[in-house]
Amino acid sequence: MRPAEHFVKFFRQLPGLSYKVLTLEEWEDLLSVEDRIDFRSRVEEYFPTLTDAEKDRMAQFLYDKNQELLRESGEQEEEEGGLEGNKP
Repeated sequence: MRPAEHFVKFFRQLPGLSYKVLTLEEWEDLLSVEDRIDFRSRVEEYFPTLTDAEKDRMAQFLYDKNQELLRESGEQEEEEGGLEGNKP
């Protein structure tokens, strides 16, 4: 499962958090941002009803969770690649 798919599934359980339901493509666009300041401005764009403190926490949560999911995905790909390399 791609990181964006985790967020689509998770945020569908939190109605009213965003002014619209974000698509998978919008999540992938948001999660592709690597700069924390730019990431924070994107969170503000997608979640305008949150307070500044909530936006900061949301941005930090999304950023950290995305990094974790990307790291796990990379480790899984390495493991799968290593297993395939051992096949005769």
